[in-house]
Amino acid sequence: MSKSAGSFGVAVGGGMARNNSALDVLSIKPEPPNPLMDCFDYWRLCDELNIVQAALLIVERDPAPLQEYIFDWEPHNRPQGFDAAFAALTHAVQAGRLSAIIRRDTRTCSGILDLPRDD
Repeated sequence: MSKSAGSFGVAVGGGMARNNSALDVLSIKPEPPNPLMDCFDYWRLCDELNIVQAALLIVERDPAPLQEYIFDWEPHNRPQGFDAAFAALTHAVQAGRLSAIIRRDTRTCSGILDLPRDD
């Protein structure tokens, strides 16, 4: 196969599979998500969570799209149970019943607590 202007090789399986035009590459669709894993499975890979992430996971919400903005919302717009879970975790850390590394978040001036996993 001769190379024409505007085409290039694509590595597949460690070798050059074929020449593709830029249009072919742009039309490649991303792989669908793994049907055996959901967003919560990926969060289990973390060896540490901050207190907001932990509270959101407790109320069965994915922290990824919410964690940066959750305190900008009015309490009645937050996921049901979030404030109670956040309070419970915060009080447990403050009382020494839950181990955590306390860091300060300058954006909100609130404490962000990194919770180590106990496996």
